[in-house]
Amino acid sequence: MAPGTVLVVDDNELGLRTTTQQLLDAGFAVSGAASGEEALRIVSPDHLAIVLDIELPGLDGFQLCRILKAREATRHLPVVHCTASRSADVKTHVKSLELGADAYLPKPVSEEVLVATVRALIKAREAERKLSDARQQLALSERMVTVGTLAAGVAHEINNPLSSVLANVEYALERLERAQDGADAETVQSVLEALTDARDGTDRVRRIVQDLQIFSQSRADAEGPVNVRTLMETTLSLARLELQHRCRTIEHFEEVPDVIANEHRLGQVFLNLLLNAAQAIRPGAPDQNEVEISVGSRDGFVDVQVRDTGVGIEPDRLSRIFDPFYTTRTVGQGMGLGLALAHRLIGDLGGSITAESKVGSGTTLRIRLPVAPTVDVN
Repeated sequence: MAPGTVLVVDDNELGLRTTTQQLLDAGFAVSGAASGEEALRIVSPDHLAIVLDIELPGLDGFQLCRILKAREATRHLPVVHCTASRSADVKTHVKSLELGADAYLPKPVSEEVLVATVRALIKAREAERKLSDARQQLALSERMVTVGTLAAGVAHEINNPLSSVLANVEYALERLERAQDGADAETVQSVLEALTDARDGTDRVRRIVQDLQIFSQSRADAEGPVNVRTLMETTLSLARLELQHRCRTIEHFEEVPDVIANEHRLGQVFLNLLLNAAQAIRPGAPDQNEVEISVGSRDGFVDVQVRDTGVGIEPDRLSRIFDPFYTTRTVGQGMGLGLALAHRLIGDLGGSITAESKVGSGTTLRIRLPVAPTVDVN
């Protein structure tokens, strides 16, 4: 099926041919079905609209409309009910609209009326979709501000005592090193080792806090040169705890040119990909599973790939993973916005994000981002 196709359903061969030709003349791609059962088999969320005869044998136009409007995947499709039945009257019209049809046209329908109706419904549906996307984006932005504020506050609260602990550890180490000649060497060495471990631990916490602060920047819309390799390394350090209990990580990081992006938002995309990969792997066998992260560049693009050996995604679900609010997780484990946001953000940057998956073998997500244009200094 070509993108943007109108589905015409009519058991009358002449009616099917006529309606199809009218829509083709208006510039639409058209697919046809001679029965409600056939239409139900071939209908797709990618159709633009459905022109549906009511008087069909078997599954009639009323029943088919009810089914389409009850299904999550097709309820958004505009349905135009048409009928040439002699019994067509106000009650038929009302029943059509009550079942969810978006328009009702008695036959014979002029080409101008049919085309204008289909175009108006498609335009209205597109406006509705854009409004819905805007509302989702606004809600997501508000959540991001809240999370960013929380992250900044947590980082600040951790940094204060952490700085004090680190300063005291450094002071103790310095004093012990000076005093070790006149004290019990074994005791001093033991204390030195303990303090060194404490210093290393606090330093790791400090680095985590620094990484966390990348995700709490207030200027969320500012864009500039971003080194994807460095950002992925930083993001990986944040996801390490979630990953290490489920799998081994394999890293293939090349030196790559910068891309133009917002570091805060692109970092959130990477973090979401890594956490999704980790959560796709059942815990309990980290030595038998892996998440492979690759960063490279070719043909004017920086390529990022995250591959996991998790449970995989069924083909019918894979086509929907970038839809807002679609999630395969249980209630309370996610809203289904992460990949939708990633798809929108990467697309806005002139890049692409694609997914491949096989049930039982894992999933691979690939991101391509255009290299930042070079600046002529002359």
